[in-house]
Amino acid sequence: MDVSKTLREIIAQEAKLREKKEACRLAAIETVNNLIAVFELKADELAFDGKLIPAVVQKAPKQAKKVQKVKPKYCAPDGTLWTGRGRMPVAIRTALDAGAKLEDFLIEKAE
Repeated sequence: MDVSKTLREIIAQEAKLREKKEACRLAAIETVNNLIAVFELKADELAFDGKLIPAVVQKAPKQAKKVQKVKPKYCAPDGTLWTGRGRMPVAIRTALDAGAKLEDFLIEKAE
């Protein structure tokens, strides 16, 4: 496999795609200009707010998700707390491997 040949092919493909993109862009501009002329539209009637993307197309910023704190459910012999979610602490894993039960580490034991 000739790497330089493959690279040349990719560069040629990229050039063709750029030309195609520019042709589509020019066609879109022509279509928009024709529609503006046919419907006698004015700039203030269009949904542009001075930015590159029209306001109609712009998405609202995403709201940050509220992270809820989860109460620890287990306590390891060394005092490490674990909610039961995510990776198990090494201290609990070691104790389980030694024969302990997960229920032994419960903070609030059911009666």
